[in-house]
Amino acid sequence: MVRAAEAAKRQHSGRAKSNVPVAREAITNQWDFAVPLHLWLRPSWRLASALLIMHAGAAICLLKTALPAWMTWLALLAMAWHLLYVLGQHAFRCTGTAITEFVLVDKTQITLITGRGQSMEAVLLGGYSHPMLKVLRLRLGPWRRRALVLLPDMVEADRLRELRVRLRRLGARRNPDSL
Repeated sequence: MVRAAEAAKRQHSGRAKSNVPVAREAITNQWDFAVPLHLWLRPSWRLASALLIMHAGAAICLLKTALPAWMTWLALLAMAWHLLYVLGQHAFRCTGTAITEFVLVDKTQITLITGRGQSMEAVLLGGYSHPMLKVLRLRLGPWRRRALVLLPDMVEADRLRELRVRLRRLGARRNPDSL
């Protein structure tokens, strides 16, 4: 991008002509991203194992409490159902409402594609970025919000790195302490 800007300066100053075509989009603003970032989300065995360990720990704690047997079994049944739900929705992405594709169209404009093929528009509210974990807070409507958790085994490494760079640049532009 710097070379393109230097070539454009030389071309306009008349000192040296370059045979390299200069794209106007590359010169405009360093915060603008001309190409949308498309992420295809894969199943995550890391997230599945973490969810399984957390639910198993909660079940052990529940068994150690002094609740009536019927209440303990009811709570264990509810936890087992919840484990199956979050595994299908977030870890293996095999339900119809699970997000399977993520497209960062503009600075904060996101398109989400579900397992059924439905497209939803979302706005990026903020999030947390770390090399091993990304959490994106999304607004899907006036009253609907959702968090998208991304681990390294869900997305290709280059795409995840590019997302982290875009989030850091966006956060630095909005607020130096965010993202």
